[in-house]
Amino acid sequence: MNEGTVDGGIWSEAPTSVPGKLSFREAVVRLVVERFPNKAYCLVENWIVFRAALTQDELAKVNPAGHLLLFVLPTK
Repeated sequence: MNEGTVDGGIWSEAPTSVPGKLSFREAVVRLVVERFPNKAYCLVENWIVFRAALTQDELAKVNPAGHLLLFVLPTK
């Protein structure tokens, strides 16, 4: 991928040029590296959050422990 382009996703045939997009991403990376040196990071644009469907018995076990049964899926 060339500088100044953003991958259009797995369904796209070619990268799409988006002016300014790359500079914003670079600014975010610099900020993260500056504030959290030596920490791993991942830039994600879209998230999907799923709540687990539990029975009343399962909820009785999970809630007292202070847990939320959520699944987080980064999509892009």
